[in-house]
Amino acid sequence: MRQIMDKCVLLLGLILMFNGFAMSQASFDVVSVKPVSTKIREAMDFRLEPKTLTVTSWSLALLIQRAYGVRRDQILGGPTWIDSEMYDIVAKTEEETGPSQMMLMLRTLLADRFGLRMRRETREGTVYALITGKTGPRLREAKEGTRSFVRLGHSVSGAYVIQGQNASVSGLIEKLANVLERPVIDRTGLKGSYDFRLEFAVNSMMPDSGESVFSVVQYELGLKLETQKGPVEAIVVESATKPSAN
Repeated sequence: MRQIMDKCVLLLGLILMFNGFAMSQASFDVVSVKPVSTKIREAMDFRLEPKTLTVTSWSLALLIQRAYGVRRDQILGGPTWIDSEMYDIVAKTEEETGPSQMMLMLRTLLADRFGLRMRRETREGTVYALITGKTGPRLREAKEGTRSFVRLGHSVSGAYVIQGQNASVSGLIEKLANVLERPVIDRTGLKGSYDFRLEFAVNSMMPDSGESVFSVVQYELGLKLETQKGPVEAIVVESATKPSAN
């Protein structure tokens, strides 16, 4: 029994050591952060390359969104300048790095250079629930063996287009949440795979405004987006400071 306990302690120590090493490696080797003058701001850009992250004219709020995979409405608190002050960032690493690891490095960069301190919370807030309409769902069942995807894009006229092939309702909900900038909860009970295509006006997000996402979802899919109260994950910014340029 003692030998088993010793082995468990050793294994735990190795795990903690490895985790600590991994965390210590989640940082860029070279970082340049420069505030952008309002007079010379360029088009916003965010580029990931195997060894380099290049950001042009991004705010701290946008950087938090990208680093933590959240929407703007999920970020609470923080100083007033997190939306208004823009920065250019060039961050490099010696070894080729994948996108997910780059996001971990970006989190470390935000903590080191912007003094970002934050916590995660789950609060009750306003969400949309996707439910079946009175006439029942009208989704078209997918053919077996077809490629599975859900895409969010724009048509030639500039309208939003959500297209799904052999896709679940959860894939549809993810794209709806991106458009609505609010959590969407699946309460349809639908478990199959479906093909669908939704096209709706970019500037008609209110429930009573013609070809809005609300009316198109109801007409095309036989589903309904209903405003409800539900759990909302949030990032609470406790503190942040403007970084010194370098």
